[in-house]
Amino acid sequence: MQEQDSESKKREPAEMTVIALRPCPVCRKQGQSTVRRVTSFDECPSGALLVGKWLFPIPLVLCCGDRQPATLAKLIWTQPEPGESGLLRIGSQDLPVVSKTPSSYAVAISPDELAERQTLWIAQEALWLHYKQEYLRRCQAFFEASWPLPAREMDPWALVDTLASIDMLPQALQNLAKDPAARRHPRGDKKRYLVVKKIKESVVRDYPPTELERFFHATVTAFIHFALLPGIYSGKWDVADGEKRLGPSALTFALLTFPLVDKLSDMRTAALLELAGGAAKESGAPIHRYARTLQKQLSDKQSDVERLSTDLGHMRERLVVAEKKLHESREESRRLRDSLAATQQEPAESAYARKVQALKRRLEDMEAELKALRIQQARHARRVKVSHGSPMLIAAKFLTKGLAQKEASPGLAEDAERAGAALRPVDFTRLAGLTIGIFGGIGDKQPPDDLPCRLILHDAEKEAAWRGSLPQCDVLVVLTRAISHQAMWAIKEHADVTGKPIFYSRHLSIPVILRNMAGKLAKDDAAQGAERSPHQK
Repeated sequence: MQEQDSESKKREPAEMTVIALRPCPVCRKQGQSTVRRVTSFDECPSGALLVGKWLFPIPLVLCCGDRQPATLAKLIWTQPEPGESGLLRIGSQDLPVVSKTPSSYAVAISPDELAERQTLWIAQEALWLHYKQEYLRRCQAFFEASWPLPAREMDPWALVDTLASIDMLPQALQNLAKDPAARRHPRGDKKRYLVVKKIKESVVRDYPPTELERFFHATVTAFIHFALLPGIYSGKWDVADGEKRLGPSALTFALLTFPLVDKLSDMRTAALLELAGGAAKESGAPIHRYARTLQKQLSDKQSDVERLSTDLGHMRERLVVAEKKLHESREESRRLRDSLAATQQEPAESAYARKVQALKRRLEDMEAELKALRIQQARHARRVKVSHGSPMLIAAKFLTKGLAQKEASPGLAEDAERAGAALRPVDFTRLAGLTIGIFGGIGDKQPPDDLPCRLILHDAEKEAAWRGSLPQCDVLVVLTRAISHQAMWAIKEHADVTGKPIFYSRHLSIPVILRNMAGKLAKDDAAQGAERSPHQK
């Protein structure tokens, strides 16, 4: 029943009141004010006291008609056990101040630093709740396994007070515990030695081993809850008090195995060093045991470092393999891009070859047409009946001679064709109302004035200009000797898409071009009429 009561007290939240004081410089009296705990720093306009993890606003003490901030404070507990502290100076290490602005306090914490500490405390509390049962079980197992070493190492009067509080004090020590004079013997006194020896032997001999759990809760568990856990919020553990209440062995085990987050691990090191130094100073005993403990901690840290180094080496190896795979992937991507470009280029080259072949065939057809025109021109010249020696006969002969010499001299052939075109009557009625686009270098810079059609002339050098004229033309004429292949194929593609008639001419004279085109259109009309007549019958 008593164990359950003690456990319930440990689980209850701490209840604390702060009494703030300030000596009045006028009347020399101490004014005081009672302060209650607050949940947020925003409720403290003039700063706050940090008691453990709790905040208490710094009050303004009224005395002699003036209000001044308190300078001293006294802490009064009601839970888990009633208690009262002495006067503590506000702004000291034991009672730091949380303030937004710098002040004359020796130890002041900014709200940002308080927020960081609260975040750290939350993480530590979560870690403690996670490992609490396992930690207490290990401490109890160590305590019971090392018994009676804890009883021999404890301060004798702390041992007596602990056993008296749980009603387990041996009968031989009942009267000794009530004798205040027995506690006043200094160290080294023979009477003190006898008293201490009697206490330790009586406890070791008479304390029932079956009740070690009660003794453990009264010593180790109480020290954990009332010293180690509150010490986290102040950032320091009181090693001297713990050594008296537990002894060096139990205290060392409790400090070494206490679960701490990484940012608070310095508290453990400082406490162990203080414990080792205090034991050497007071008793003169060697500190090899504590050095071995610290050496073990150092070995554990080195093992962790080696493990992390091994993991880092494995990670670097995986990184090298990944970089190699990345390089191979990039090379494969480059090869695929080159292959894709080659694959895309082959159809373009084959299409260009087909266009060249088609152009060659077109040129062959035009040469055959030119030969037929030569024969027709020769026949027409023979049919012209003119007098001997007249200018008409001379022109006809000149034309015949020019056609015969066309292969040897294209300029003379053009002159002959121009002369023949000038002599022969041309029927341009078939071209009436049409817009004819002639693309290429024109020999005749000025077209005839009396034409029934509209001419659009382009040398095909300015691509934007001649491309803009294509939609306006009804008939397209390409001068194969005075135009680039690119422009020729672009005009042919436009004719194929729109269905417009297109003519290819080697002549550069407008009358010759129009004459040939009018004759070709007349022949096409006659052929279409002949095709329609059988269907009509």
